[in-house]
Amino acid sequence: MLNELIFLCHSALVASTALLLLWFGTAGLTAGICLFSILSNLLVTKQITLLGFETISTDVFTIGAVFCLNLLQEHFGKAAAKRAIYCSFALLLIY
Repeated sequence: MLNELIFLCHSALVASTALLLLWFGTAGLTAGICLFSILSNLLVTKQITLLGFETISTDVFTIGAVFCLNLLQEHFGKAAAKRAIYCSFALLLIY
């Protein structure tokens, strides 16, 4: 039960961070996508148990990156979302 509580608190923190990054505009959301992508790659080997299932702890960061990408596309258009994807891909290659 403790893992589920930590997961829900972590999800709320990542979602509120994404909404806060919306206040900074395209640069903030692009930075959020890059940050969440790199963090999800850092923690990919950490396994946890949620509701009886074995899962990895990067799910929250992956969902956060997709949430930032959706916010970016809805508020600033498809071109800004493409630039953020390219920036995130370049940083993941460097990482």
